[in-house]
Amino acid sequence: LILLIDDSPRTVRRDRIESAEIIMGRRSRFRKTLIGAGIGAVFGVALGLDSGDDPDDMWFAMSAEDKAGVGGVFFGLMGALVGAVLPPGEKWQQTTFGGVELSSRSVPGGGIGVATVVTF
Repeated sequence: LILLIDDSPRTVRRDRIESAEIIMGRRSRFRKTLIGAGIGAVFGVALGLDSGDDPDDMWFAMSAEDKAGVGGVFFGLMGALVGAVLPPGEKWQQTTFGGVELSSRSVPGGGIGVATVVTF
């Protein structure tokens, strides 16, 4: 393995490498948006049903089912918004080749990266 450190190449023997980690790709931001929408919608429906029916003499009386529908839409949209602003996850795969173990680890700054653990 040849590492470039401070613009200077350094060679590491293969038997000195304990493990290496690589990124296999990124997950979709759309997935987190759908999960957020689902969680928000379930929460809104549960909140609306739990609040019960309003008394008939109220100016703006709503049934529990109506509140559940409005709550599901409102909190579903809020959950989707939260899911959309979260950064997409990274997909890592642990594998081995030639005795070197590869596993997952986040790479600062994103993109494709390789990290190695070397003992001296």
